[in-house]
Amino acid sequence: MSKLLILLVVGYLCYRMLKKWILSGPQSQDQVSPGARGEIDGIMIQDPVCGVYFSKENAISARVNGREVYFCSPECRDKYLQTHG
Repeated sequence: MSKLLILLVVGYLCYRMLKKWILSGPQSQDQVSPGARGEIDGIMIQDPVCGVYFSKENAISARVNGREVYFCSPECRDKYLQTHG
């Protein structure tokens, strides 16, 4: 009887450890600090010329009529400035 009880306890403990390991597997990968993968700027903007969306940190900017306008490339900036500058 005592052997059966010991086997049940060991089996239960193995079950709990396995369950914890399986459930924590994918979560541990998500806990990587943002700097480790390269931080992403959360602000997406749309180019007023070509309509493409891109990260504001990669933008090319120009001041037009006192406000900052952002572009995806120098070509789009130049086209915009020809008509609005």
